[in-house]
Amino acid sequence: MKRIAILGDAHVGHRVGLHPPEYQSGNRKQMNRLVSRWNWFENKINELKPFDLAIWMGDMCDGLGKDTSECILPDLNRQIRGAIKIVETVGARTNYFVYGTPFHVRTKDGLELETEVAKHFVNPNGKPAQIHGQIWVKIDDYILDCRHAPASKSSIPTSKGLPIAKERESNLRWHLEGVQPLATHYFRGHVHYLYEAGEPNRWQGFAVPALQDFGTKYGRQLSNVVHLGFGCLDITEGEWPTWTIHEAPRKKARLLKL
Repeated sequence: MKRIAILGDAHVGHRVGLHPPEYQSGNRKQMNRLVSRWNWFENKINELKPFDLAIWMGDMCDGLGKDTSECILPDLNRQIRGAIKIVETVGARTNYFVYGTPFHVRTKDGLELETEVAKHFVNPNGKPAQIHGQIWVKIDDYILDCRHAPASKSSIPTSKGLPIAKERESNLRWHLEGVQPLATHYFRGHVHYLYEAGEPNRWQGFAVPALQDFGTKYGRQLSNVVHLGFGCLDITEGEWPTWTIHEAPRKKARLLKL
């Protein structure tokens, strides 16, 4: 069996991003949330190891964010080192990266934070870890198509699978043009919710949950559910791959009483 971890949207640097212990800061309430989520992440990863491959779906760092009051790591070099520590914690034999949202992971001077993370890792073939806008990875009889953002987003719960279906349709058309390989599995990040669409034993597409917790000032304006965690794809010879979501505990809303 081959085990592939699919992880996205850690947003290191944001007050509700995923942070290794040495990169955590804030008041006691905030620290409790950061510590609890990191402990869950580290324990779950250790439970599932080893990973043959980890695919990092973008927005590993938060940059300086929309509101600097939400940034707990204004030093971008520390954000990079925090993201490196997360990749090291997963400890996959091979790592592939896709670029996240430029607002978060690219500076005005053109520095790509996630490129700096990828440079730190060397895959078993002796070459540096790959990072691209979109990647296709062949594993046995299956091809994984991975990019940060889906074709479009949908806030309607009953139609959240439509962007994934659009990705399949686009890939089919590019394949007929002779440009892209025809994928069996599609993975997208960015939206911070999980969803899937597909046709049994033919293709599957997934929106990947986020490693960043909910609680951003931007998120207060939205009603959409945020899913917190990561996924694993297990590929066993002779069987259709199994996709499993590992969800982190979430803070419950406070009920006020008169």
